[in-house]
Amino acid sequence: MGQRRTLARGTRVLGALLCGLLALTGLGWTVRDLAAAAEPGHLWWSWAGLPVRPGGDVPVTSLTDLFLCTVQAAACVTALRSRRSAAAALAAAGAATVALRLPGLWILRRDEVPPSGAGLRDAALLTAAGGLLLGLALVLLAALGRRAVPDGPVTTGPEVYVTSGFGPFTPGGGYAPPVSFGAAVGGPAGYGDGERSRPRGTAVRAATAVLLTALAAAGAGWQVHRWREWGSDTYARQLTGGPRELHALLQPPAAWTAWTAVALALAAAVAVVARAVSARPPAGAAGALFLLLGVAAFSAQLRVRLYDRLFSLPAEQLLEVLTGLFLLFAGALVLLLTASLPREPSGAGEAAVPAPRALPPGPPPPSPRPPGW
Repeated sequence: MGQRRTLARGTRVLGALLCGLLALTGLGWTVRDLAAAAEPGHLWWSWAGLPVRPGGDVPVTSLTDLFLCTVQAAACVTALRSRRSAAAALAAAGAATVALRLPGLWILRRDEVPPSGAGLRDAALLTAAGGLLLGLALVLLAALGRRAVPDGPVTTGPEVYVTSGFGPFTPGGGYAPPVSFGAAVGGPAGYGDGERSRPRGTAVRAATAVLLTALAAAGAGWQVHRWREWGSDTYARQLTGGPRELHALLQPPAAWTAWTAVALALAAAVAVVARAVSARPPAGAAGALFLLLGVAAFSAQLRVRLYDRLFSLPAEQLLEVLTGLFLLFAGALVLLLTASLPREPSGAGEAAVPAPRALPPGPPPPSPRPPGW
């Protein structure tokens, strides 16, 4: 018997509690921003990157807070319901939280924070520091809280025979009712389904890995282009943050968010290609982040009526519009494909089923008796 490593129940419950606390913190700040906004739609346009300040103040949350709340809530549920995927879900949520909360530690300590956000700066800084610590705790729980558990015994199931067309030969003599030539009889229910679904599983993995790699390439390509276009000094402010780039107190810099999404997509693609059990949570997180970025870009482009003059746009701006659409549809497709990824690699934890074999030769079939015999 082999062994696999999973999280103990106490570790999973603790991880779920930490994820729930993080998700509720982000939800609380979102409710605060909605209450302070003149209209609920103003908060969304602020998340989409448009120069709108709900209520006239600098909001606390951004689009990344919506992403983190979603990933943390999903990890909380997964940790309680799935022993196999709990570690990967907690690690993905923790890594995303650490990456997106880290810039707040130095941005919110600067004196250049706009005066309208000065009253909330200390609370936002505490949220960023707490998120960083709890995210690190989730990663450590996923890495160090595993224990070895034995796999179940391997069973062989009933015998499987291939018929010759007359039906299987019975111990009492004679043949069972005829069945179709070459049919497999006597096997377990659903025998052969794994073999038929294996090509489908391979295709789903390949499509997911290709889409994740394409999303990472699109994000990295635009960042390299911005660096060459703006120069290192301007791009460094986009990467590390500055007063001109601060649209929300907990918002990481735009280039930082982009590189985080690229790293998450590449890590998920590697896990998918390696046929790892842990591929589903990071792939789902990467798909969700790119989907939100695409939805935000698409809604902002609709807001400023770019689609009314789509074919008269400069080539670079047109490519930006098309990239936003690609992020939207590819991110949504990654989420759909992630739900179809196998929960275990082929052959892991499955019962060994014997291959069908031919029946031993038996007596010839009885001939019909002559009339009156």
